[in-house]
Amino acid sequence: MSGGRPLMVRLHAATVGLLSPRFRRRYGEQIGAAFADLYEEAARSRRPLATQRLFAREILGVIAESATGMRRGLTQGLGGDIRFAMRVLRKRPAPTLVMVGMIAVAIAANATVFRVVHRVLLQPLPFHQPDRLTALWSLDTESGRDAIGLSTAADFRDLQSSSTTLAELTAAYNGSRSLTAQEGSEAQMTQFIATNYFDLFGIAPAMGRGFVAEDGELGASPVAILSHELWQQLGGDPDVIGSVLEFDQRDTVIVGVMPAGYRYPVGGNSQRMWAPMVIEDWDDREQGRLFVFGRMRDDVSIETVRAEISAIAEVLGDRYPDTNRDRGARTDSLHDAAVQGASTGLSLLMAAVGFVLLIACLNVANLQLSRAIGRADEVALRMAIGAGRNRIVRQLLVESCVLAAMGSSLGLFVAVWTEPFTAHLIPPTLDTEFYATASVNSSIILFTVAVTVATVIVTGCAPAYGLLRRSVPGQLVSTKRTSETAHSRRLRGGLAIAEISLSLVLLAGTGLMVRSLAALQQMDVGVETDRVAILRTGVRGARYETPEAQAAFFSRVVGELETRPEVASATTADRMPPQSAFRVTPFTIGSQPGVSAGSEARASLRVVGPGYFRTLGIPVVEGVSFDPGPWAGGEPVVLVNQVAAEMYWPGGDALGDEIVMLDGRNEPRRVIGIVGAVRSSAIPPDPEPEIYLPFDQRPLRTMTIAIRTQGSVPTILETGGALISDIEPTFPVYNMTMLQARFDDANAPVAATVQVLAVFASLALLLVTVGVYAVISQSVAERGREFGIRRALGARGADVLGLAVREGLRIMAWGLPLGLLGALALSRALAGLIYGIPPTDPVTFLSVAAGLLGVVVAASSIPGLRAMRADPTVALRD
Repeated sequence: MSGGRPLMVRLHAATVGLLSPRFRRRYGEQIGAAFADLYEEAARSRRPLATQRLFAREILGVIAESATGMRRGLTQGLGGDIRFAMRVLRKRPAPTLVMVGMIAVAIAANATVFRVVHRVLLQPLPFHQPDRLTALWSLDTESGRDAIGLSTAADFRDLQSSSTTLAELTAAYNGSRSLTAQEGSEAQMTQFIATNYFDLFGIAPAMGRGFVAEDGELGASPVAILSHELWQQLGGDPDVIGSVLEFDQRDTVIVGVMPAGYRYPVGGNSQRMWAPMVIEDWDDREQGRLFVFGRMRDDVSIETVRAEISAIAEVLGDRYPDTNRDRGARTDSLHDAAVQGASTGLSLLMAAVGFVLLIACLNVANLQLSRAIGRADEVALRMAIGAGRNRIVRQLLVESCVLAAMGSSLGLFVAVWTEPFTAHLIPPTLDTEFYATASVNSSIILFTVAVTVATVIVTGCAPAYGLLRRSVPGQLVSTKRTSETAHSRRLRGGLAIAEISLSLVLLAGTGLMVRSLAALQQMDVGVETDRVAILRTGVRGARYETPEAQAAFFSRVVGELETRPEVASATTADRMPPQSAFRVTPFTIGSQPGVSAGSEARASLRVVGPGYFRTLGIPVVEGVSFDPGPWAGGEPVVLVNQVAAEMYWPGGDALGDEIVMLDGRNEPRRVIGIVGAVRSSAIPPDPEPEIYLPFDQRPLRTMTIAIRTQGSVPTILETGGALISDIEPTFPVYNMTMLQARFDDANAPVAATVQVLAVFASLALLLVTVGVYAVISQSVAERGREFGIRRALGARGADVLGLAVREGLRIMAWGLPLGLLGALALSRALAGLIYGIPPTDPVTFLSVAAGLLGVVVAASSIPGLRAMRADPTVALRD
């Protein structure tokens, strides 16, 4: 009995139990006896702590030996499992390559999309303390629509003096300067910035200096900072700092050159140079063109900043009702402002590749289970001679791990190889060059490892479960060792049903987006976009300071263009569709007096020249347009579109009525015509109420010129640019494109998402085809003897084919309703991205279901045809 043994001897005996069973059986008694003798000797020695030292030494030795043995056994066992898994996978190389390929494609797709998601949505912007930076935008409180910049110079000044949550504010606006060179002038996109702009972002020029306060004062000598690209284009002179270049006919000193690759994601993503922002009228509250940015104090949150800026905007609205009554402000973190509108599309793509990965995992699990059925006798024999279930599961998981490791490694290599193509995944609303630096990094690798672990779990558990549910004695006495149990059959069918359901959800979402894009492209935008070229230019210099001189220049350009035989008509406008109008203006209606403050009518305001409606093909519904002008110096007039006429003159009496625009001038204007509605933005597609002012009565420095050609004249843009250069060689000409291209660009975010979704949906469809084929093929192989008996008894080949197809239809019958339920849930989530069709579009759902049904029938027919052509006598002998 052990009850009389000392406690330390009993503890030592218990510790010996940690050693391996084989070692314990051979040497356990000797070790215990030796320790007991040493313990008695130490106890008789009567030395202090002798027994304690002995116990500690021996216990630590046993634990160390146990750990070494466990580590050695685990390493040897794992190595053996890996070698065995490699032998098993090499036995059937074709299925192995198929499974590795499916995992690789799914991993590559996930890694590639996640790389872009990480770069755009997760990675911080490359500025000093980017989490403290904010962007401020003006907001039309009545319609909730963002304006182009924040507001006016006066509003910016008020924000600077009133904000206590922002440590510093800065502002910028975009424009251009004309660089005069020996070969002529060239427009350079320029960002005009406050002198503290680069300091706020923590960016310094690579050469030279930034701007100082004196550079932004009225009358200061012109200075500029060049982009690295423009500096290289000009020769890359290392002594460029202090040199003088002529911009806009003024000598400009170059004081700095920005670092290579410097780009800014908000409001300045294509700038070639920077110049100080010089404000001539700090009291101007009409020309709202500024992008405003701030740096939050360390002790405040973005919510606190939002509350303060909104309160300041409300105070300004009360103080300056004529200009700021409905002008609110929105504050976002700089990161959110940079990626606004992109997160939805990228999240959709991430969900799509997640579906592809899950379908691929289910497919591999199905193929693994199918292959495991052929190894059922092997597993049964191993379990019969003593292998535990845990050991079998471990071996199967190791095989899945080897498959997943090979597929993930190949997929990660593909993701690295396809790095140049990631730019196509960046939403068109973002600066591609800024976000194209999405290289594979530790985050991408960790994501791939996580996905690989999930793949191992999904692909390894199914075959383990299917095999371990088999009866070992029944398998050993079976005359057909590879027969499939009911459990395995149900599991394989369930995996196939899940594949069909997931693919149906992905296909339905893609189909809705495809139909939405088609509806957008076919939608009547209100203008005739074919054969219309547009370009933009602006007047410069002292000669064009007066509104009369500005109007005369653009009138001359339009007049000379219309003398060209290839030009049908030409016109000008401050903005061309599909760009939204520059501002939303409240106005009162003369025939509807007594409207309270804040309840006035509202409409977008456009300034257009003679011939605008004729050139763009916009119909004049009632009255006249500005074509009979000129209206300069005459009666103040205005045109309204049909949306405004129906909204604010429901009785149809808009023509001849008088309106007063509450824009600070508050001058009465008579409505002389009603024109057709134009979609001011392709997305969303609903037209807005609009008011048109004649350019002769409201001249601007910068205008867009539209030219309608007589036929297909590909050089019309060059013709317009050359004409402007002939009249004024120093005036920049930029944004030259075709009007149809502008509308295509407006649809580009949806088009880009649809194209990528279509690729992933096609991939999912291919995986489903393989999965259904594998299930039916295995079922047909299992029922080969049954089919042979049927054929021998007189069944036709078509009957055998029908049995195989019916099994595929049975899977489809389960997967279809589940997939439709998921597709309906997805359609609600996509409601904000779908235009022109209902989110539950029956045409899309029926088309997707019919297409998937055709795929299932085709995948089921292949093994059915093979069974139909098989010799029944051979099947009966097997």
